[in-house]
Amino acid sequence: MSLWTRASFTTLPYEIHLLILTHVPSYDALINYISASHHLERILLSYPLTVFRALLNTELALFPPTKTAGRSLLIHALQQIHISHLAARPCPCKTCKPNQCRWKQQVHTLFTTTLHLRRGNAQDELTFWLSRVSSLPSSLPSSPLPPSIWAEMVDLHLTAIELAQTFTASSLPTITAHRLTSTRNTHLTTNPFTLIRGAPLAAILTASDLPISTTESTRILQAIYGLRLAIDLIRLGHAAGITIARLREVVWSAYDTLWQLEALVTVYAWLKASCNVMAIHGRPKREELKCVRHYRRRCTRFPADGQPSYDPTEALRSAHVDNIVFAEGLGGIWATGAAKRAGVARFSWGGWACEGVCVLREGLPEVGVLRKVLLPYEEGRGDDVIFGDGGGLEDYRFAWGVSAPWHGLRRVEGGVEAVERYVPVVRIADGRWAGFREGERCWEGGRLRVAWWVGERFDRRRGRREEKEVLRELAVWDDARLEGWGLLWPNNEGVRVGRI
Repeated sequence: MSLWTRASFTTLPYEIHLLILTHVPSYDALINYISASHHLERILLSYPLTVFRALLNTELALFPPTKTAGRSLLIHALQQIHISHLAARPCPCKTCKPNQCRWKQQVHTLFTTTLHLRRGNAQDELTFWLSRVSSLPSSLPSSPLPPSIWAEMVDLHLTAIELAQTFTASSLPTITAHRLTSTRNTHLTTNPFTLIRGAPLAAILTASDLPISTTESTRILQAIYGLRLAIDLIRLGHAAGITIARLREVVWSAYDTLWQLEALVTVYAWLKASCNVMAIHGRPKREELKCVRHYRRRCTRFPADGQPSYDPTEALRSAHVDNIVFAEGLGGIWATGAAKRAGVARFSWGGWACEGVCVLREGLPEVGVLRKVLLPYEEGRGDDVIFGDGGGLEDYRFAWGVSAPWHGLRRVEGGVEAVERYVPVVRIADGRWAGFREGERCWEGGRLRVAWWVGERFDRRRGRREEKEVLRELAVWDDARLEGWGLLWPNNEGVRVGRI
């Protein structure tokens, strides 16, 4: 940019600068604009509500007809900063009751207000969270948006961008390798009743080489912001004595459909699988950690032809990482500038237990809290979102979400109407990609649980491994890539099952 151009831009009336800021195409673009011009930053800090309202409308317009803030990176960022500041000033007393502790009362009130706002519109949420971050102790008095808060928002976004880039670079080759392996398996590609729908090898490679689309980038960033916020909400709420059911309600109610939660858990599963959190540090070799003892009791091995068909090793390792994140936050497995910590996994270990090589902090008041909120399906199954059992495949979050009384996506208290609006009957990771036919079967107590059944010729002995190959962290990718991978509309071609 020439000196004349810079001088011309800086001398423009502030109304022009404000007009520029109210027409940015995304939250990422807003941060880039502000970083490039101190003049635009001054305008933003003076008129944040005007700029943010326009940006929020733009964010929601990308996913019509949504009206909820779960699609907004901006509101996620404001919530994240306020939650972080609140969590940094916990009650020094660990045993006081909520009705006797001002800090715990503050957290309970915040959660109640959050749920109330989510039953309204996103603009009200924006106004509330902006007022909250502007009134933080570190903020300047009477400042619409303190510079320190904006600096935190920028740092938060830069971390998310770094994580998103690493996720993309790591995930695409992995998925490509699994799709190529599945397609080369002639047994699966020739059986019309199996999970895998064959795709030409060249098409798979071409789809993997496609540039990241705006839709994919938005979904990945939304998942990263949502994951970090969910983790901090769970940690804060648990410290204040809020129940697991209430925590689920607060986390789940931010989103339109379970597809968004699918993307959130996708990023978390990738982080858990790729982070380096294991290190030998002198523990007694046979000492078991608390989380190992907890999950070992819930892990079952199912014999098949004299060989174990389910090994809980990965579930136990996953439990370690869950508890590290619960104890330390997302920073326990990811830090700014430390992409190497989310690179190639370096913990290839076998056996039933960790044997004392985990750096997990002991003394947690309760194990599995994070899992019970983010992954509320059967314990001991590792991180499988979908699990095959008895000829049917079930998504435990879906089954719980439809039938459980705490269902967080149900916007009307005590009501069951329009559940399908938030939990589509046909899920993208089931009917759309896997090609199961939908059915219901009676569960304990006469309760119906939705299942997607495969045909009688499905080789159940190979089921788990092949399910993982086809259902591998796909919620963030767009239709063009899925079609090239051979994972789009496997049965009823041309019939869309909904919007992510």
